[in-house]
Amino acid sequence: MKSYFLLLPVFFFALLEGTIITIPLTFLTVLAWAAWEENFFGAFICGLFLDLLKGNPLGTSSLIFLLATLTIFLYKRKFKATNFAYFLPFTFLASLLYIYLGNRAFLPREAFLSSLLAFPVASFVFWFLEKVKSEGQLKLKV
Repeated sequence: MKSYFLLLPVFFFALLEGTIITIPLTFLTVLAWAAWEENFFGAFICGLFLDLLKGNPLGTSSLIFLLATLTIFLYKRKFKATNFAYFLPFTFLASLLYIYLGNRAFLPREAFLSSLLAFPVASFVFWFLEKVKSEGQLKLKV
């Protein structure tokens, strides 16, 4: 339940992605979250929120997010999903598919850029989830 605090930055990324930028930051965050723990409900909610902001038909991003989460969940037994040697190539392929399905265009440059951005986004997500897990609760210092 504490990991649902991650929805706040995800909603911020969805707001950025829906208005200003075209790089799938929300998708990268959902992939990193799925690599840490299998969270199908969070992937579904993030996809619905992104569809609302972008004006897409409801459920299209959710379906892609759920399929990516399921793929990571199935391969977690063979690979350590939080290892960047596995995570970055998977992010490139998944982003390529996500951009193709979302834009109906083959844009490998955007997929490559999103896989480069996957490192800082995933590092933040892994740090955040480890902090929540180790402290038992999230304490925000102001």
